[in-house]
Amino acid sequence: LTAQHLVDFINRTALFAEEREGLLQGISQWYEEDHVSAFASLMPQLDHGIRTVLHRIDEPIPVLHSLKLVDVLRRESVAQKIGRDLRLHLLAIYCDPSGWNLQNRFARGFVHPSAMTAGRTNWLVHCMLVLACAEFNHGCRIATTEP
Repeated sequence: LTAQHLVDFINRTALFAEEREGLLQGISQWYEEDHVSAFASLMPQLDHGIRTVLHRIDEPIPVLHSLKLVDVLRRESVAQKIGRDLRLHLLAIYCDPSGWNLQNRFARGFVHPSAMTAGRTNWLVHCMLVLACAEFNHGCRIATTEP
C-alpha cells in the first residue's frame, strides 16, 4: 500500500479534492515517519475535510472564525446527521477543550513539536479514514453504523 493508494481511498468521496497535493504530501511524510511534518501538513487537511462534511450536510460553516468549529459540531442537528458516535469522535480528538483539542492547540501554536508524535499523527490519519468511509450528501446521513 503506497501513500498514493491511501490518498486515493481517503479522497474517494472528494472530501479533500481541493487539497489533494497537500494530502499526498502529508501522507507521504507520515509513511516516512516524519511525524512533525506530517502532523503540520495533515491538520489543515482534516480541518478542510470536516468543513466539507458540514457543507455537504447543510450545516452553516463558521466564517472568519465568528463561530468556532467546536460549536458547530456540538449542535444536535449535526449529531442527527452524522451520528453521535462520529460527532463525539471528532470532538474528542479534534476540537473539544475537554479532549485533545488538536485543532485549536495547533492553530494557536500550543502544540510543541515534541507532541507531534506518531500516535497523534495516526489519529489524524484515522479521522480522515473514518470520514472517507462515511458518505454525506445534502443534509442526509448516508452511511453510518447507527440505526
